[in-house]
Amino acid sequence: MNKKKAILIGLFFVFVLVNLVLTAWYVLHDDIIFTADIARDFLLYREIDAKKIILIGPRSSVSGLFHGPLWLYLNYPAYLIGQGNPVIVGWYWVFLTILFLIVCFIIAEKLFDQLTAYFYVLMLSVYAVFHTKGLFNPHGVFFLLPMFYFLLIKYLETDKIYYLISHLIVGSLLIQFQIGIGIPYVILSSLLIIYHAFKNKKRAHLLILLLIPLFLGNFIIFDLRHDFTLTRGIQFFFLAHEREQQISYLSMARDNLRLIVTGAEILRANPININFNLRIPITIIFAIFTWLQIKNNLHQKKYLIFLYLYLGYFILSFANKGFILYFYLYPQFSLVFLVFASFVTSNYKKIFIPIFLVILSFNFLTAIKDTREAKNYIGKNTESWKFLYQLSKKIYEQPEDTFGYFIYSPDAFGYQPKYAMFYTASLFNKKAFSFEKKPITYVIAAPHPFMKDQWWRENQVNLIDEPEFTIPFGNGYKIEKYLLNEEQISVTFDPSINPGIHFR
Repeated sequence: MNKKKAILIGLFFVFVLVNLVLTAWYVLHDDIIFTADIARDFLLYREIDAKKIILIGPRSSVSGLFHGPLWLYLNYPAYLIGQGNPVIVGWYWVFLTILFLIVCFIIAEKLFDQLTAYFYVLMLSVYAVFHTKGLFNPHGVFFLLPMFYFLLIKYLETDKIYYLISHLIVGSLLIQFQIGIGIPYVILSSLLIIYHAFKNKKRAHLLILLLIPLFLGNFIIFDLRHDFTLTRGIQFFFLAHEREQQISYLSMARDNLRLIVTGAEILRANPININFNLRIPITIIFAIFTWLQIKNNLHQKKYLIFLYLYLGYFILSFANKGFILYFYLYPQFSLVFLVFASFVTSNYKKIFIPIFLVILSFNFLTAIKDTREAKNYIGKNTESWKFLYQLSKKIYEQPEDTFGYFIYSPDAFGYQPKYAMFYTASLFNKKAFSFEKKPITYVIAAPHPFMKDQWWRENQVNLIDEPEFTIPFGNGYKIEKYLLNEEQISVTFDPSINPGIHFR
């Protein structure tokens, strides 16, 4: 290895290490982003504690349909080791990110070359800063999609059965993580495999596709055990979309085109204060280099397969009559970044490398800015785990050993403060009764600019007296303490205010 190459590799590792420190910034400060989806996952870990085996995961965005439980089981060991502490799970996310970077280096090197692998990991390590502080099931797709693509290409290049089986296993895992991306990608790859098998007289390979229902057996078992809930959900999905008139296919086409042109976060944010979306010229650059690579027969088949999968997803998305949500988009960026990094194999690499380094620098500056702004989030934001834990601790540090409590949240679920109260209970030798009236009863109320907690408290919890005291927080949360007599305790409350996760 010459001196220049050794210096460049050293700079690579330093840059990635700096990005990993930024990636771990929240857990280094005992915090993670604790959104409703992430809090829901922690409540589902408690369900795994109780049941050990569950067949489905969280709800999908389609009524009656669910993702698989794979993301929950992937994270459950960290949950156990940390005894429910989300910060320990956050450290596990950092570990998963490091493992992902290593695997992606290997994939990129095998598909293209070593320089592509370095560029790819540089992009991913910066992008991890924005996401690793709060992972949930769509990130499982983000982690696995490069492997899905790699195994498909290897099968089409070699016709080896073990690549096909591995590809279908990974495709099934995509569905387990998130059905909204996994199903379209598996459909697209299956159609390509069928075409390839007929074209190359490998029809016996088609029998391998029959393994897909086996890999998705948890959904089938759940459906049989629960009166075909998933089947009815699929039927409702198509019937509802036949009746849906609010969103036209033309509007969907326009939105899909907008996402194709400006959605991919090759450039995370506009670093220059100008009224122009810089992702448009980057998409043009992406298209030009893709065309040049295909034209010059440099990894031609790989680019064509990428275009087939990525653009094919947007075509299949018309089956869901609605706009593509962000968490159905960003998991695909791990594949987009791989293709973008591979342009370093172009005959025009001397043009591409400066473009890449400018974009990488802009993304790094955005990551630095994001990290600096963390001081306004950590321990302060309503979705900061550190804040929610401190709020719950305020209650458990009160002198009484037994109390009841109610949680108000405008979304009706209140997953975040619920889990915080459950976890904090494990750290104190006290008896806390969730959604029960006791002589000492607390109300935790989340903020909302329009939906106030007063009506809920007076009409659904039936607490009409003034609280003994109120503890307000700077972000709008508040704790109220009530002293109730027997008559007040006997007044029932609306049980629907505690929906829990009984839909499972």
